[in-house]
Amino acid sequence: MSTRLINLLWQFWNQWLRYRYIDPIVSFARLLVTLGVSLMAPSGVWSILIILNIKLVEVPASLSITIGPKTLFIPGSILVFIGILFGFYGVRRIHSKRSACLVYFRGLPGMNENPPTQDLPPKYKHGNTAPLTFNVYEYPIQKQIDYVQQLGEIIDRKIHDLNVEAPSIFFAGLAPTPILYTIGVKLSTRNNLNLMDYNRYDQTWHTLDSLDDGDILQVNKNVANVTTDLVLILSFTVDISLNQIPITYSENYIHYFFKNQHPHIDSLSSRQKLSRMSQKINEDIRNFRSNFVNLQKIHLFIAAQSSTIVQLGTLYQPNIYPEVNVYHFNGDEGKYTCGVKINNGMFSYFD
Repeated sequence: MSTRLINLLWQFWNQWLRYRYIDPIVSFARLLVTLGVSLMAPSGVWSILIILNIKLVEVPASLSITIGPKTLFIPGSILVFIGILFGFYGVRRIHSKRSACLVYFRGLPGMNENPPTQDLPPKYKHGNTAPLTFNVYEYPIQKQIDYVQQLGEIIDRKIHDLNVEAPSIFFAGLAPTPILYTIGVKLSTRNNLNLMDYNRYDQTWHTLDSLDDGDILQVNKNVANVTTDLVLILSFTVDISLNQIPITYSENYIHYFFKNQHPHIDSLSSRQKLSRMSQKINEDIRNFRSNFVNLQKIHLFIAAQSSTIVQLGTLYQPNIYPEVNVYHFNGDEGKYTCGVKINNGMFSYFD
């Protein structure tokens, strides 16, 4: 069986079967109502009545069986009533568990105006989806940062409007790399966070449901002269050359890439693969301060999918990470020039 076929089967499981509208309580409620209505219908079923007449004197008890068309109105109505109760409970349960807040961040020109609610997993189409759209693509990076600073409060208000305890949060957005990273920082404490990526060929969004291909994250180090600054290069969608980063930091770097694959656009469309990759990088950053005692800044140069960048941002810890500078690639110059500085959880723009 080819790898492509296995991946298609895996995606079918993740994108459909795992999200199907199957709720055992609602299914049981439907069964009770159907059975109850059938019993209430005159001559609607052939019933078997087992009547046990237990006599105190004569042993054993006598047993008589009567078979024929019956109208069982009382037991049928009881089943219908119980089924309705289970149904109400099941619907409330679905509303709670399958409600979602879809955060749609339009940080680049040309993006669709409507939030991609139709691209959510089928399971959530039966819940209450509340879209939350940020139209910031016309604003400079500094003003986009201001919007991100308010992201948590705006999401909290939206979740409050849903009136459920813990709805799922889906993030679908495109923006400059530093903005996506800061969004991840702001979403780092959110439960039930689901990241989505954009397929430019199909012009649709999708969750990270591809099969983990097992490719190993490789690390190439040149850290002989590290003092206060260290560069991390993450080449997942395209290659990043040393000529593209500021010459000041090009001598001390750690380069992350996958062993068996050249960088390509969908290199991290598996949540399992993304999780093990981001955990490795997070553990390295946590250990850098002990390995490099004078380390004050980490400079991040990332070429990756939007979900990957947001995921890396969610792992940021202000009490452990040094200052992090995340750079934006300037296509006109072919270099990384400006970006966002993150220090103790606070954001500021630099150029």
